[in-house]
Formats: sequence, C-alpha cells, structure tokens
Amino acid sequence: MASVRPHGKKIAVRLYCGREYSTTISSKPTQANLKAAEKEVRESEARLRAGTPWEVIKAELRGECAPTQPRTLGHYMQHVLDTREVEETTLKLYENTYARIWQIFDDRDITSILRSELEMRLKEFDYTAKSKRTALSVLRHAFEAARNDNLAGLQGTLPTDNWSFRREQRRAKQPYTPAERDKLLAQLKSNVVKSGSIEETAWRYFTLAFFTGLRTEELLAIQRHHLKKSKIQIAQVRTNGQIEPRTKTHREREVYVPKKVWSDVIAPWQFREWLFTGEKGSPFTTQNRLMEQFQLAHTQTGIERPMDRTGDRPMPYPWRNTYVSIALNEGVRLQLVADQIGDDMKTVLDHYAEFMPKEDDSDELERAFSG
Repeated sequence: MASVRPHGKKIAVRLYCGREYSTTISSKPTQANLKAAEKEVRESEARLRAGTPWEVIKAELRGECAPTQPRTLGHYMQHVLDTREVEETTLKLYENTYARIWQIFDDRDITSILRSELEMRLKEFDYTAKSKRTALSVLRHAFEAARNDNLAGLQGTLPTDNWSFRREQRRAKQPYTPAERDKLLAQLKSNVVKSGSIEETAWRYFTLAFFTGLRTEELLAIQRHHLKKSKIQIAQVRTNGQIEPRTKTHREREVYVPKKVWSDVIAPWQFREWLFTGEKGSPFTTQNRLMEQFQLAHTQTGIERPMDRTGDRPMPYPWRNTYVSIALNEGVRLQLVADQIGDDMKTVLDHYAEFMPKEDDSDELERAFSG
C-alpha cells in the first residue's frame, strides 16, 4: 500500500506493486503537503499497477506530488501555521483571526482573490486600526508563501500589499479619583446579598484590582501558592480560558497589597485553590460576569466616564489607570510603580506621564547649576 512520511526537509514516498518502489520529493513535509502527497501517491500506485512505467511515475511525483495549482488560501494558511516559528499563543491568534475573518475564502484559488473582496470583508467588522493590521498580517503571510511557490499571478504586488489604516488617536485616560474609586467599591459591597455570591466576588475582585493595578489575565490566574504574606507572586496568566506559565512581559514579579485590602479581600479566602471562583467553586475563566457587576455599580453611582467603541462600557482597565495615576500623584517612585504593574519605566512614562505632579523646580535647578 502506498505511503508517505517526512524525511528531513523532504517527503519520502513508497509504492508497492509486486515490489517496493521509493523516492523523495522536495516539498516541505507540512501537514497540508503530506495530505496532498498521500492522495497523489495513491493515484500513482493505481497507475503503476495498470502498467505505467515506474520511471514516468517517479518523474511525475518529483515534479507534481505537492498540491497542484491552483492552490487554495486554506492550503497556504495551513502552511503558515505549520512552519511559523513563533510562540504558541501567537499561532493561536493567527488561527482564531483566520477562522473569524478570512475562512470564507478558504477554498478559493489564492490567485483569484481580489483586494476589493478583502477590503469588503474587513468593512463588515467594527475593528480598530490595530485589529485590522493584525488581521491583514495574518493574511499577508499566506500570500507571501504562495508567491514563494512562484504561482502565476502572484509575482508582482500582492492584494495584501500597501495597506494602511489610520492610527486612532489615543483616547485620553480619565482615571477615577480616590473619592470616586471608594464610592464605586462601596456600591459594589452594598450589592452583596450573601457570602460567596457573584456580587461578593466582584467586590473582592475590583477592590484588589484598584489597589494593585493588576491586569485582568493576572487577577484571574492567582492561586493559593502565589500568596506571600503581603505580596502576590505574578508568574502566570489566564488567556482564552487557559492558564499559561508566563506574564505579558515575560518577567515574574511580586506585587505589594495594602494591609487593609489583604485582610478584607485575601485573608478570608487564601486557603482556596483559586482566589476568585464562582458560586460553585470553579475558577473564573473570563471576567465577563464580574464586569456585569462593575457596570451595574457604575450606573448606580452615576459616575461619568468615557465610553468605548460600542458605547456601553467604561474604557478598559479603569482600575489600572486609577492605580497608576494615584501612585504617581502621591509621589511614588517611577521605578516602583513600573515594578508593581509589570511594565518598564519607558512604558509608564509614555502612557502615564500626564499624572506626574507638576512643580516649579527652578530653585532645585538653580542649586544644581549655580557656581
């Protein structure tokens, strides 16, 4: 029976017809190429049994065993997923983006896909410029792989070339004041109906968020062994519902928790496996249900905040922006703030410099540079 298998950077082919016939072809042993080779080899074996000379079959296999033209977008996207040497999370992003946006072109000959069609597809989604660039980057890799195969019609400018999306103006951050923060947290607490309820978990969750500046994926990944007296070890995140042993910046850190917050939010629950769980004891995989409680409390307090693109939510990470703005206004060292929130000093300066207190430093400069 015919078979194919990876052989270094090539594909090894075996056919059986009274005796074994074997050769190798130059196609890269990707999943898509192996599947296509299996089909071609089975057909070639039938022709060999019917009397076609082996030399003819072998020459055809070496030149045509890989998927024949026209090749589909789906084939080249699979090639990208099989060969891109990037982190698993990046490949997952590629796969999800392709499935969400470009899958409708999956069976199309890649040389027949027009730029106008791709533009129309993107217009169907209310994406930010950054998200559109990401979607286009995923597609561009597939077209470049096709061009590398010397497909006719893809030797000049690709449909994905020379696209530009206007960068949206960064929305000015408007963090909560300490009084607004306390009012919001008080409202969350007043909504608690019973111990262990979603309302109580939301109050604990957002209290810790406002007083540490932790990211969503970091908060949802806190386990018992990460609690170190007055500090929390941040060594993993929860993304797409799964725990990953890394942080966004790939640096572990310990985050200080104020004593009052520790005693109220962490101490009573620190012997659970997960710090934040639902009413049935399972850890939260997303913050959606918690955000519903945040939205409710936000509405109840009447605090005004800028809305996001959908017009129904406050801007993302209001607790993180609030934490940093209060820390900088209170004169906390820039390096310490950066260490707490898991960013470098440059990032903190780029995003939060407006919250650093402005003072007249003339006297200090005079002392430094006077003779």
